[in-house]
Amino acid sequence: MSSGFAVRAGLAGLGMVPGAGAFAGAAEPDRIAQAADRARDRLSARLRGHDDVDLVISPLDALTRRTELGRTALG
Repeated sequence: MSSGFAVRAGLAGLGMVPGAGAFAGAAEPDRIAQAADRARDRLSARLRGHDDVDLVISPLDALTRRTELGRTALG
């Protein structure tokens, strides 16, 4: 799914925030959506599985679980 709808909705919401309306009005939704799609494609190419996502989102938890599993296997 393209990010176009999400970008337009986000900019509409941002336009309601005092002081941010000028930014929302000046932003080009199509260019922002293209950049978001490229970023999503790059991330999905690098993060190949659930373990990779866990490692990026919460590295301490992911590494602690692996260390505990290693101790259990050795112990």
